[in-house]
Amino acid sequence: MPPELFRLPLRATGDDEVVAELIGTLPGIEQPDAGDLRRSPIYGRYRAQITGADLSPNGRVLAVLNYRSVHFLVRPANGDWGPVLAGKPSHLTLPLMPQAEAIAFALDGQSLLIGSEQLPSPLLRYRIEP
Repeated sequence: MPPELFRLPLRATGDDEVVAELIGTLPGIEQPDAGDLRRSPIYGRYRAQITGADLSPNGRVLAVLNYRSVHFLVRPANGDWGPVLAGKPSHLTLPLMPQAEAIAFALDGQSLLIGSEQLPSPLLRYRIEP
């Protein structure tokens, strides 16, 4: 099942229950292949699961992390996410990093940080060109 993207308001109003709005499914997230499943019948199916995501400070780039790579969905300034979900995102293949489950843009938006859940936890820093 492809991963889904939901939206919530930044500020809730009153005591009302907030319901997440489905925007669509995330395109182009690689799924486990026969080799993954053969090498690890139990864990191979999780190779493509989304483990983290972050939105850039300018609100235009959504970086989506799984155990293999980071996928980048980029919307135009003041644009909607819907058309972006119709295309294939660009991606960055990661070096082997067991349990890559943390991703964050730096506050200035000029770096992307990726970390692992395992100890010792490597921290990858990718510089973002303007």
